[in-house]
Amino acid sequence: MSIPRAQLRAFSPLDAFPQREREHWQTYVADGQRVSRTRLAQFEHATRRYVYANRRLPRPDFEALTRRVGRRVLICPIDLELRAAGGFNLVSDALPPILKPSLFADDAEAQRCQQLTNSGRVPHILDAAWAPPLVWFMAFQPSERRFFDPPEGVDARVVFVTLVSQARERIEQVHAVIESAEEDTTFTDSYGLIDEIHEFSAWLEHFDPTALIEFEYGNHFGLATSEELRDDATCTELWDMVEGLADGDQTRAEFAYARARSRWERQQTRAFAS
Repeated sequence: MSIPRAQLRAFSPLDAFPQREREHWQTYVADGQRVSRTRLAQFEHATRRYVYANRRLPRPDFEALTRRVGRRVLICPIDLELRAAGGFNLVSDALPPILKPSLFADDAEAQRCQQLTNSGRVPHILDAAWAPPLVWFMAFQPSERRFFDPPEGVDARVVFVTLVSQARERIEQVHAVIESAEEDTTFTDSYGLIDEIHEFSAWLEHFDPTALIEFEYGNHFGLATSEELRDDATCTELWDMVEGLADGDQTRAEFAYARARSRWERQQTRAFAS
């Protein structure tokens, strides 16, 4: 059984890629190639099975999601090798030193993972198991939210889409408001929101301002009903928190943040259920 997760995807314009990559993606698009959402899930599932069974990173892939906006073609490489390296690093950080050598099949594979980690590249797709980081919601406005519920009712999902430039401005605004509030009120960032903002901002900086980012989550395996997804107000609540802090209304801010956080905390506890 796959772990339910949310995804954040960056779709970059062709001219934002280095020349060699740009030429590959131009040919890829010209040949009519693309990865559907269903095919992406299949690629990801096969990759997880390979990694778990072999303790090796997958081979480099050259597949992508694509979008067309007017005459522009936007590319979101699926970056399975790079994403797997990030997953290995997360596991490695959680292991005691004595167990880390057993994480990889051999030293060469461990070195390959380290080289990818130190390459300065970031994946175009971020994954969040069980529940998305709250900071992802604040890259968007509630008006950019779309709810999809196909007739069969098994794949309801919420999707936000915006420009990278707008996401950067919003995250900078949130950062400034929270830092100011910590100086002027008793509001404190006890849940590490500032650290999440710094990490998220660094990821956004890797992409062209005209790129699109897409945030998607859904009712995976019954963790949320279609009605709960349709009525989810996390984005609105978090912006209510920001407005409350900006207005000096700490009670409003803390109440709004608590509502949003408690909803996703309930989802996160399922990670430890058996």
